[in-house]
This record gives sequence, structure tokens and C-alpha cells, in this order.
Amino acid sequence: MIHRGLLLLCLAGCSSAGPTAAANSTIRVTARQYAWTFEYPGGATSEELRLTAGEEVTLMITSRDVIHALSIPEFKVKVDAVPGRLATVTFRAGAPGTYDAPCAEYCGLGHSTCGTKVVVVARDR
Repeated sequence: MIHRGLLLLCLAGCSSAGPTAAANSTIRVTARQYAWTFEYPGGATSEELRLTAGEEVTLMITSRDVIHALSIPEFKVKVDAVPGRLATVTFRAGAPGTYDAPCAEYCGLGHSTCGTKVVVVARDR
């Protein structure tokens, strides 16, 4: 039996591997030493960014502690995450695959571990 909340979450755009942003979604991104959290519409969260290939997405980015910068070189995205401020960036996810997204601003002794992955899944047809 499928739990009703899980069914609604999956209808909103998730795969069996976790939440995935639907077309024209806004995802809230929070940086902290030394990790990232992505909150999708409907409230699901993950520590990697999950997108659908070819779909436009807007990230609303902030930080809980120090300045960070989310960098996704393959998509030509780099945006600062500053405590107390909200930055936005809109872009279109590229080809399916897994991409590195390092923190591009020195954020403390654990900076080298403050990266994440961007997982782009194929669009359902």
C-alpha cells in the first residue's frame, strides 16, 4: 500500500532515487559548514541537487553561517550564499548525468569537503 503523502510527493516530481525538481520549480538552497541542503516544492529535502534535463529551475540561495558560493561549472552557474541575504539564479538543466558542484568561496577549514552533486535525470516522455 502506498502512503498518500508519498504518492502526492511522487506525483509532484520525484523519482525512486529521491526528489527531483519539476519544470519551472523554485528550490530553496541553504549552505552551511560544510554541506548544502536543497528543499523542493512540497517540502522534500536532499543534500544533492536533483533536476530534470531540459527544464528551467530557479534556486533561492542563502547561508546559515559564513559566505559560500554554489558553483555548477557545466551549467555556467556560480552564485554566492550570504547569511541574511537571499540570492536567486535561474537556469536550464543540461544533459542527464551527475555533475560536481563545489563550493567556490573559502568557507573554513573543511572547505574542501563543502561540495555537492547535481543529478540530472531524463525527462519522462
